[in-house]
Amino acid sequence: MQKEIKCPQCGGNRFNESGNNSYRCMYCGATFTSKANTEQESTSPVQTPPSPPNINVNINTGQEQHTRPNIPSYQAYRGDKSRTTAGILAIILGDFGAHHFYLRRPGLGILYLIFFWTWIPSIIGLIEGITYLCMSDRDFDQKYNY
Repeated sequence: MQKEIKCPQCGGNRFNESGNNSYRCMYCGATFTSKANTEQESTSPVQTPPSPPNINVNINTGQEQHTRPNIPSYQAYRGDKSRTTAGILAIILGDFGAHHFYLRRPGLGILYLIFFWTWIPSIIGLIEGITYLCMSDRDFDQKYNY
């Protein structure tokens, strides 16, 4: 069984394949290669060399100021669905299932429409709306934008 490939920068597991065992991380944008060893069923990611640190020179004093090297931070995969919009729709129109139609889940949206007269979908919609608003952007993107 082959091990899962992870980004050496951020540990993420979502990639765009660039060819020749080269991958680009969807979270931090790092590019790395993975060599598959046929004798041992494992992968060993090889990281591209890091960029040199930024050096800012203050023109007035002539002194150098060293800053942190360019370490890519988490850059969210921005899909077309917003967690704030989904949360507000769930709180306000949750009894009609508007948030499920927004998140491309029409089956659940229709189920909410059928049972809206029982007030159960409105209670569940309120809970789901609070859950969407408390969820991190990364978790929301992994669950609803992929």
